[in-house]
Amino acid sequence: MARGRALPDGRPTPTASGCVGGNDFFQLSLSCTRLGGTVIVLGTPTDQGSRLELDALALIGQQVRIAGVRGATWGDQQLCLELLAAGKITPIIDRTDPLAEAAQAHAYLESNRQTGKVLLLP
Repeated sequence: MARGRALPDGRPTPTASGCVGGNDFFQLSLSCTRLGGTVIVLGTPTDQGSRLELDALALIGQQVRIAGVRGATWGDQQLCLELLAAGKITPIIDRTDPLAEAAQAHAYLESNRQTGKVLLLP
């Protein structure tokens, strides 16, 4: 079976997740998840509806689990901010752009060249 994107060393990823949602992202997640991996569905764009297409044979063949996640609680978010402030977690920041250059930052994200987060600064 042809695989999608992978980890930097070429291995398929054990888990794929994201807040972008939608069918295209779901299909990409399935294509790059390793045998026995998990695809986590966090959301879907409101303009695309909530339906996702699923190829049952691919699901069975890859033995992929699909998990829906409702989201973090306020306490979870607060804990993350506290850990970030304490230096116990370090997010990977690819680059920062001024808010006025949001269109260029979005084009960069669409190019799939980033490693980590792209931040817009006021």
